[in-house]
Amino acid sequence: MSKLIVADISDAKSILQELRGLAPDLPNVPIQPMIVSLQCEPGMFDFYQKLPWVLPVCQYEDAREMIEKLQSRVIGPIEAYLAGQLR
Repeated sequence: MSKLIVADISDAKSILQELRGLAPDLPNVPIQPMIVSLQCEPGMFDFYQKLPWVLPVCQYEDAREMIEKLQSRVIGPIEAYLAGQLR
């Protein structure tokens, strides 16, 4: 079982269907969505944002920035969420 899910929703095609099968049934697994900053969140993504374990969308400019900020903008928020769950 996974401890977390990082989902890039840029150019989302099947990822939203995959999340629909996972997100509602895994409340103990935080989901960190990511998207290229030039894109808008895909239609119907608001369904997922209502779930407390789906964290705010992390935007990034390009792959270099995503890698540079992975700890602070992706892993950090997930760890904070998990720490709050343990209290």
